[in-house]
Amino acid sequence: MELSLESVKNLSCIEGAIPTYYSLGYEKRALEIRGFLDQMMGYYKNELGVNIDIKLVLLNKPDHQKRMNFIYGMPFITTESETWIVSMPASQEGVISEMFVQLEGSIVPDLKKRFSDEKLDYRESVHHHVDTIGFHEVGHAFCYSAGLENLVFWLSEFMATYFSYNFMMEQDKLSALIWDLFAEINVGNVEVYSFQTLRAFEENYEFIAEAHPQNYVWYQSQFSKQVREIHQKYGITFIREFIRIFENKNYDLEESNRRISQAFPEFKNWILHFS
Repeated sequence: MELSLESVKNLSCIEGAIPTYYSLGYEKRALEIRGFLDQMMGYYKNELGVNIDIKLVLLNKPDHQKRMNFIYGMPFITTESETWIVSMPASQEGVISEMFVQLEGSIVPDLKKRFSDEKLDYRESVHHHVDTIGFHEVGHAFCYSAGLENLVFWLSEFMATYFSYNFMMEQDKLSALIWDLFAEINVGNVEVYSFQTLRAFEENYEFIAEAHPQNYVWYQSQFSKQVREIHQKYGITFIREFIRIFENKNYDLEESNRRISQAFPEFKNWILHFS
């Protein structure tokens, strides 16, 4: 997924530390997302000394279709001249929202009760979850800035989630709760998925993401549930230790799995389960 800054320069823009381009009518939402990302950047600068340079783009569907040729509604991040461009759907509608709305009727009773107990409207939570996926995308920028640009695919996705989840747990527990709840939703019958191992994820990453989106979401849910378990025990300490082990390294899948299991024994059985 690619988006050039040149293609959005005719849109309204909020200047500042995070230049923010947005479709007409979405200034309030642009300010809200920008404010969240500004806090996230300040938090990791203070805690880890990690800085990122980002620009934010929020497009409605017509503006998206004028500039890109892929389906609307998927937050993503890309780079241009060492600047990260974070794109999120201005309306919170689109492919992700539609998928989870369609799954509402198949949610198991216990999970429905959790939404009810937390006084969360499911449809509103779906829209909120689209934003949390965008925050996960920003997590990739923090990974790169921390010297973690050569991670194998599953660890790259895991750590992007960990960066975003750790901040949400510190500063926005509602977003963290929604992330947790949606990680529990079954996006299909796992028994029919073609890809279920970490090796398969490593060898078929782009194909799974593009041709098997539900299978891809299933992988992300498994990573997210493990993030929650690890975070409960280690918090931000995990990130510090992870950087110590993996910064500027280029380990293959086998060596990556060995090193993460050696440093954090909680991964040993989890990795075996997905082998």
